[in-house]
Amino acid sequence: EDSGRNYQDYLVKAAEQGHVKAALQLVLHPRSRDEKLRWLTMAAEGGMAGAQYQLFQELLKAAPEVESSTSARTWLEKAANNDHTDAQYELGRLYINGYQAFGIEKDSAKARHWWELAASKGHGRASDELSWRYEKGANGFPHDPQRTIELLKQAADDYQFGRNGRQKNVQM
Repeated sequence: EDSGRNYQDYLVKAAEQGHVKAALQLVLHPRSRDEKLRWLTMAAEGGMAGAQYQLFQELLKAAPEVESSTSARTWLEKAANNDHTDAQYELGRLYINGYQAFGIEKDSAKARHWWELAASKGHGRASDELSWRYEKGANGFPHDPQRTIELLKQAADDYQFGRNGRQKNVQM
């Protein structure tokens, strides 16, 4: 136990000196929720997209007040702009439906933009959303059979090889 305590102390000292990877390690076993938010914020401010997305999720769970919502949206946008595909997918989802707490109006063009970015990096759910909407021409998306086929071929490849969050299934 003593060695675990020394390691924790070492990480705290490193994080307090600005080492964002140490801060991210401290998030895994925090002593309190406030401590978890402290280290997550440090890692997020240090530009770590995963920490930015996780901070968005934590703030959203923590309190639905306007300040938390505004801060959560800011961290979600930072993560999305920092190429975090789950954040890009989530922003697309918020734009397709609109989300009043974040001040996000329905905007299918912005939803398409975020989903296309995520899909281009292999995000399975973003690809699924796009293929369905392009096939149907739904929710302000153009009917685009060629793009639908491209996305479905990518999904089939992902299933065949078990990539991008899709379970391996060679029959697909």
